Amino acid sequence: MSSKYLKSLRFFLCLIFVLFQSTSGFIQAQAWDRLLEDAQKALETRKYSTADSLISLIQENMKGDSGSLYKALALSLSGDVDLDQGNYRSAFSHYAEALEVLEQMPYNNDPQRSDILNKLGNYYMEIRDYNLALPLLDSTLQIRIKAYGTNHLKTADTYNNLGIAYMSLGDIDRALDYHYECQRIRTLLLDPPHDLLAQSLNNIGQCEHIKGLYDESIATYGKALDQYSSLPNPNQSDIADVLVNAGIVYYDQQNYARAIQYYNQALTNYITDLGNDHPYVALCHNNLANAYLMSGDTKQGLRNYELAMKIRKDAFGEMHPEVAQTHYNLAMYHLYQQNDYRKARQYFEACRVALGEDTTKVDFLSQINDHQLYLNALLWQARMEVIVFQDYDGDVPNLEYAAKLYEKLDHLLDYLRLRYESLGSKQDLAGKGHEIYSEAIETAFLQYQMSSEERFWHLAFYYSEKSKAVLLFDGLQRAHAESFGEIPDARLEMIRDLESQISLLEKERYLKTNSQSADVDSLDSQLFHLHRNLT
Repeated sequence: MSSKYLKSLRFFLCLIFVLFQSTSGFIQAQAWDRLLEDAQKALETRKYSTADSLISLIQENMKGDSGSLYKALALSLSGDVDLDQGNYRSAFSHYAEALEVLEQMPYNNDPQRSDILNKLGNYYMEIRDYNLALPLLDSTLQIRIKAYGTNHLKTADTYNNLGIAYMSLGDIDRALDYHYECQRIRTLLLDPPHDLLAQSLNNIGQCEHIKGLYDESIATYGKALDQYSSLPNPNQSDIADVLVNAGIVYYDQQNYARAIQYYNQALTNYITDLGNDHPYVALCHNNLANAYLMSGDTKQGLRNYELAMKIRKDAFGEMHPEVAQTHYNLAMYHLYQQNDYRKARQYFEACRVALGEDTTKVDFLSQINDHQLYLNALLWQARMEVIVFQDYDGDVPNLEYAAKLYEKLDHLLDYLRLRYESLGSKQDLAGKGHEIYSEAIETAFLQYQMSSEERFWHLAFYYSEKSKAVLLFDGLQRAHAESFGEIPDARLEMIRDLESQISLLEKERYLKTNSQSADVDSLDSQLFHLHRNLT
């Protein structure tokens, strides 16, 4: 008999054995635990049909309160199977039903509830809706700290997810705080090589890249690849994640040949592991398109854009940040390599729609699903409209459209400044704001030259003052919180106490920087939690 047949026979014999162990036709809890464990292992090895069969068996043989718990766990695992295969709508349905089952149970199930909240948070991050992910992850963190303590892998897992969410929202310094705390806990509890240690390195490398620390980022990615490659059975998709990120760094350094090399390696890994139609495969096609176009291979570039767009629309629909990203890339291609302003405008508009722009709603900025991409789309389209105005000897409608786009950017900067919590991220935003306001001032002056209307002088002055006030506003907001906010005395005293503790710990950490790493790690952890309490 073939080994495949023997494996199938053993599987069905196992199911029969479990059924015979049941009472009144229902599987006992111990057997359910085993089935869940086997289903989890099947999921981890990408044996999705096996995992589905085991989960279905549990669902068909449950009754009573204990059965309700296993029903929730089985639904949750079904969501994992769907999410891993890119079946996002089905994954959400399973997670939501699992949470509903738990919430109807009469006894405490906080650990299981935190797991499902965390998975729902992961789901929203997968579909790039970080505004919905954050409250779920914050709730998960509070439950897990209470249930497991601060030095636990489940707590670290939530810190990791929060770091990813804040990084995607552009709050990089805050993201790094979470990733470093996650790494500290994992380093404390795990021995290398380990996939979770590699995951932390990969996420830290992404933050370093965004901050422009290219050499540090490449070095960190190298450490992540070393960890993954040293595992007995490395997950090819995990390795592909790091290869893609390293390729992006090389792309930003204009080393397109090296970027293409890394992207192609990642593409092979993803297709081997996930098939041809997974969103991660689309990511590789999108990045390959960028690199091929920049290296002069237009045919390969446009072909890869088409492949990326088809996979993304099939997976996510028309309105999604990954669909928007491909629209944005095509807009930039037609703008800078084809000088085709009409097509570039079409793609910029499609990008903004896919990001959720709906100006008929007062609070539409809160519905945007990727604020950084939205900012870039607005900014580059505004710049393009000014170029069209200049190239066509004063085409006023284009200049007016550019002015409207800079007005939207002004509102967006105000919105993001209130959302960002770490000072470093606010300073990064301030630098970008200064650049945007400078261009907005020039646009206002051009409008004045065309019309001689005094209101454009006032508009230029307004943008000039906004540029100066960006950092000043944040400083005053903090320094004068006691004067302008109706904050209770007890709250102010707590803030002063926290700030005092932070100051003392930062001095102590500075003195111990070159001494024992364990002491420094402990101080970093204390500082992280104090900063979190303060914000």
